[in-house]
Amino acid sequence: MLSVRFFLNLGGSMGIVLIDESHWDQIFNIQKEAYSDIEPESVSVLKSKWSYGRETCFVYLADGVVVGYLLAHPWDDETPPSLSKNISVKVGTDQLYLHDLAISSKGRGKGIGKLMVNALLNRARSLGVAQIGLVAVQGAERFWSQFGFVERKGSLLCSSYGTDAVYMHAKVVILTNC
Repeated sequence: MLSVRFFLNLGGSMGIVLIDESHWDQIFNIQKEAYSDIEPESVSVLKSKWSYGRETCFVYLADGVVVGYLLAHPWDDETPPSLSKNISVKVGTDQLYLHDLAISSKGRGKGIGKLMVNALLNRARSLGVAQIGLVAVQGAERFWSQFGFVERKGSLLCSSYGTDAVYMHAKVVILTNC
């Protein structure tokens, strides 16, 4: 039996670990389940984002099964990256873009999303990140605002995010753990 080294161990066989190659099929399935309003991204596109942010991309495992994932990567632009496109990032930026947080139906309502965001906030502080941006989709602005994210007015968003998408950002020093 393989031993799992948890980034954040929550007791037993549950916790947050950094994404590795074995997680991608489950991540893709969660993405398809979670997003009804936008087209799922391919695994190769998701991996391009992961390749720049391996220290800030996690999965939540429960008994060896991925029930949630969070992808965040360095980003040095005021405009969020387009969906379904590979990215390239300049080295040395002090900003992160929280590309995606999705929880499977088996994991919803258990506080897993909050745990994963808190793990990212703690990691961002330890890495010296100054700011995190994200696009709230499917009405998620209220979820993100509880951590201190506010709308960034006037930002141009790619239409692939959907019509109700809102670009949000926050300085890491003022972000709150919930």
